Amino acid sequence: FRVLVCTSAIAVGVDSLQFVCRNLVFLSEDENALNNGQVIGRIARRGQADVVNVWKLVARDTVDVQVYDNLILRAITNNRSKTLAQSGNIK
Repeated sequence: FRVLVCTSAIAVGVDSLQFVCRNLVFLSEDENALNNGQVIGRIARRGQADVVNVWKLVARDTVDVQVYDNLILRAITNNRSKTLAQSGNIK
């Protein structure tokens, strides 16, 4: 059982993780969702033979709660904007 425990710093310059790891634990996420996706993309890519598991540790009463809540809020807002744009209600 292999688990990659990391921060978003692993998003750049680390290759071939898909061959040695399928479990990822975020100890702390970047405030930029694209950077977090890049980290996940280091494992969930061509060559990965297994289902990739991602865990995000968020401790109560810490700044991580704010970061996580902001990421969720931005994701919801972005999805609503895309839906409106696709429906033609936004020009």
